[in-house]
Amino acid sequence: MTHTRKKSSKRLARQRAWNDLSPREQTGVLVAGSVQLALAATAWTDLARRPAALVNGPKLLWAVIIGVNFIGPIAYFVGGRRKAPAATPVPAANPVPATTPVPVAASEPEAGLVPPVVDEGESGPMPGLA
Repeated sequence: MTHTRKKSSKRLARQRAWNDLSPREQTGVLVAGSVQLALAATAWTDLARRPAALVNGPKLLWAVIIGVNFIGPIAYFVGGRRKAPAATPVPAANPVPATTPVPVAASEPEAGLVPPVVDEGESGPMPGLA
């Protein structure tokens, strides 16, 4: 037997079938696979929705890189995305300073102050709950 055949026969001997794994090992494989798929799906969704101007490099290249187990999606989230520019706040049409009281009609006893709203509601039991 040649050296190459010995290596391949040893490699085949080390491979285990799904049924050879313990329930704990099977669960670990399923959890790792689920995490990998969730990372990749999230990264591909973000890449598809993100404008090309907010991606570092070509989107097609990142789509391929994301397919690399665990490393690809993490690399995309760490280095493949650019931050969107901060939105500037839109000024109000008539800004009212917080310290200035809101003027009200002069016929009210305390002009310049807004009276509190009081909800008196209905007295007695609620209808239909007898």
